[in-house]
Amino acid sequence: MKKCREMTPEIFRNNLLSALAEMDIGSYEPLFRIIRVEKKDVCSDNYGDVFDMIVLSEQNIKDRLLSLDDVVYLLSGLTPYFPTQIKIKKVCEHDGRVELELYTSTRVCRPSQLANIDTGHPPFKVIE
Repeated sequence: MKKCREMTPEIFRNNLLSALAEMDIGSYEPLFRIIRVEKKDVCSDNYGDVFDMIVLSEQNIKDRLLSLDDVVYLLSGLTPYFPTQIKIKKVCEHDGRVELELYTSTRVCRPSQLANIDTGHPPFKVIE
């Protein structure tokens, strides 16, 4: 099984851009809505708790459309820990912008434990 050896905010950003290229959003400006996805059958840890309570707090994500830079800043705030997996779904296009939903795991991990390695842009996976 392949593993991700390194993850930095810059690599995280590049992987997000690669996932967007896979979606073929063209010249539309991407705006993101982060949606928490909590796994009930998995034990949490301190980093995951901090990520969930602070980064994914309602104040930070509820009813907010975030820019690419905001998403990278927010989701890479616990470097070297990153969300285990993030699924991306296109919602709509309007006024030169594309709205995307990021279904984000509340668990965080080191790069070697990230999901979606096979996509070539972990932890991101494009869904329909």
